[in-house]
Amino acid sequence: MHLPATALFPGRTDLVLLEVDPSTVDVELRWEPGTGESPRGPWFPHLYGELPVQLVVGVHDFPPNADGTFTLPATLARRP
Repeated sequence: MHLPATALFPGRTDLVLLEVDPSTVDVELRWEPGTGESPRGPWFPHLYGELPVQLVVGVHDFPPNADGTFTLPATLARRP
């Protein structure tokens, strides 16, 4: 999520990162290229519709780096 956040919201200080276990999502997730990405670039899950709040398993602060870019929180970056 750090790549689209950097591309779409550089320097924003009001973002939070919602953690969702994709195995619990019972609505369609579409894997599509990110905004401005080529079809060979990274693909991201897109949810078109409401995300039931009970599927959110974590909420993380998501502050920008000094240069306005974003980095995943260390606790999430270590996960497989």
